[in-house]
Amino acid sequence: MTTFLSDVLLCIVGAITLILILYRFDNGAFRAEAPICMAVGFYLCHRTVSKSIRIILEWFLFAIETVFYALLMPFRHLLAWMVRIQKKNQQKRRSIRFAKERKTYTQKQLQSINSATEMLLPFE
Repeated sequence: MTTFLSDVLLCIVGAITLILILYRFDNGAFRAEAPICMAVGFYLCHRTVSKSIRIILEWFLFAIETVFYALLMPFRHLLAWMVRIQKKNQQKRRSIRFAKERKTYTQKQLQSINSATEMLLPFE
């Protein structure tokens, strides 16, 4: 990832530099020296400072990641707390729904059910 970012950054800086150089010194005219000098500059940058640029970018991205993680941590805890509350509420609603679906009988109803089963099945 850092190699990609350093390459993109280098290409952007190189393109801006080439445009400014051509605009400033050649009045926008294309000359063969500009791309040749850019190629030499890219090669020298790759051989000399690319490793240090990569290390600096890695540390920079690590710092950004750490800051974002630290900033988002309270929201993560808040979201986890909200999920726990939602699960508890869902369990309560489920238990209330099952309690309503369960048929509860009074003592009188149980006696009438027992007498009805005895009438249907007298030989137990």
